[in-house]
Amino acid sequence: MRGSRGALRGVHVLLGVPAHVPEDLVSSLQELARPEVAERMTTLTAQGTMPGTGLIMRSEKLIEAYGLAALGWRQEIGDPRAIIDTVGRRMADEDWFVTALWQPQYLHDV
Repeated sequence: MRGSRGALRGVHVLLGVPAHVPEDLVSSLQELARPEVAERMTTLTAQGTMPGTGLIMRSEKLIEAYGLAALGWRQEIGDPRAIIDTVGRRMADEDWFVTALWQPQYLHDV
């Protein structure tokens, strides 16, 4: 790919939690494995879109690498519009959840 080294500069794939989840409890992927955190999560899934995308493949690797799969965490695939609607609803309800995100993305400002 032409310019592939610089093409992705500043782009990051991550698993995100809403801002209302206390940062002193969840500020890293390792902390998702803490029992007191897992108990508060509405689901042990990270929502993401379209199988085979870089976002999904990277999220699955993160879930596996941080031992979250062994604790029941899984990547959930869904329609992009439905996921955005679900994130909005869950934010309004102040649910504790995880979603696959990339940066830059407008959901970081929600």
